[in-house]
This record gives sequence, C-alpha cells and structure tokens, in this order.
Amino acid sequence: MLSNARFLPLGLEATRLREGALAVHSPIDGSLLARLAPQDAAATDAAIACSVAAFEAWRRVPAPRR
Repeated sequence: MLSNARFLPLGLEATRLREGALAVHSPIDGSLLARLAPQDAAATDAAIACSVAAFEAWRRVPAPRR
C-alpha cells in the first residue's frame, strides 16, 4: 500500500504515485510499489540532475552517519 509516510521524505506525495501508466514492482516480491506517469525529456533531465546532486551530497556523508 502506498502511504505518504514512505514517500513524503523523498518530496513525493503518494497520491501522485497511484494513477500513472507505468507500474513499478518490487524485485523482492513483485508487489506494486507505485504507478508513475511518463515524463518528457526535460522532466527526465531535471530528475537526473537532482539525483546526481543528491548522490554528490550523500557520498560526502561519513559511513557511520549514513
């Protein structure tokens, strides 16, 4: 079940993850994790840029603090 408790820390609302055309399933048990809406190239590029920035910040956090 999708809940805001799981997705709000990621800047997402669960309500936006229920009605998209693309189903995302857990590789562990096959359960439905989300339904995402397809994005255009600009939105995809923006998401990739955000993820790269987050990775750059996270990798500077010492392992004991992660």
